[in-house]
Amino acid sequence: MSTAQGGWPTSRGALTPTGALPQPVDAAPRQHPRLTIELLRAEVPIYQAGRRADQLLVSGDVPAEQRDELVRAKAASEAAKERLVLAAIPFIHHLARRERQRRQAWQSPVSLDDLVHDRIVGLLMGLARFDPQMAGFTHQPSANGSWS
Repeated sequence: MSTAQGGWPTSRGALTPTGALPQPVDAAPRQHPRLTIELLRAEVPIYQAGRRADQLLVSGDVPAEQRDELVRAKAASEAAKERLVLAAIPFIHHLARRERQRRQAWQSPVSLDDLVHDRIVGLLMGLARFDPQMAGFTHQPSANGSWS
């Protein structure tokens, strides 16, 4: 642990004098599950059902008794989307930090926040195409593509 001017720790601990035991700042237990295929299989159908419900609600051709069910499906979809994004945050940050290092080597810096935002948007776009029964995406990238 490095110390700043005056003997106070600057990294990985609470601000205590150097002689005292440091209090870990990031010692809180993990609150969100990791992004796994099981989580995707459980949450993506809920998310996709909510998207379909939203499309029906926007169209306006919904009987009044079905409207409440569609509103509940849309709310469940938002909750599933939030759980998926929160589960993916560690992986998204890993990808964004790698990309930032790559861009710094190319001397075209981009802020970490922008890169994280782009990856979250990409995740949400991918969730729309994810097929839980196939455990993959409905549109596979071309296998015979080439680098140019």
